[in-house]
Amino acid sequence: MISSNKIDLFKLIVLDPAHFHTALLQKNMYKGISPVVHVYATVKDDINEYLNYISEFNKRIDNPTNWQT
Repeated sequence: MISSNKIDLFKLIVLDPAHFHTALLQKNMYKGISPVVHVYATVKDDINEYLNYISEFNKRIDNPTNWQT
């Protein structure tokens, strides 16, 4: 039974982000999507670039996001 007080959120899973367009999905926050994002990837330059984009979205002054990777 689902409680009427509980909001079920969609969750994002990112698999091996290899292009900056992957990060653009997280340029904004979306109602109903959990801010916690699970990222599965090998350690390489692509993952660092992706994480840097997300960090910049979170730190920007106008309309910052709150993604937790």
